[in-house]
Amino acid sequence: MANNWSQITAACGFHATGGRRAYNAQRHLAAVARRDALRWSVFWLPAGVPRISQLEAARRFGVSAATICRDMATLRAEVEAWSTIAPWLVKALTRQPTV
Repeated sequence: MANNWSQITAACGFHATGGRRAYNAQRHLAAVARRDALRWSVFWLPAGVPRISQLEAARRFGVSAATICRDMATLRAEVEAWSTIAPWLVKALTRQPTV
């Protein structure tokens, strides 16, 4: 049986790799921006300011609820990591003022 696959040139392969790298970088930047906005809208709001639910966050950011769930897991892991490195910082940032 003959192989009918066309040979991919190096230039074509480099072009495809560059496009994939650019697309992935764009998605990564969007995820970082979304997590940063999510961090402030969920974790570090002062007392009395209503927090948004994960479903509402998904609607606002135009992504699925599963994406927000993964983002929240990532943010919780970051808080956990920071709490072992600098517990005083986490305590200061997450402290709720008494009313």
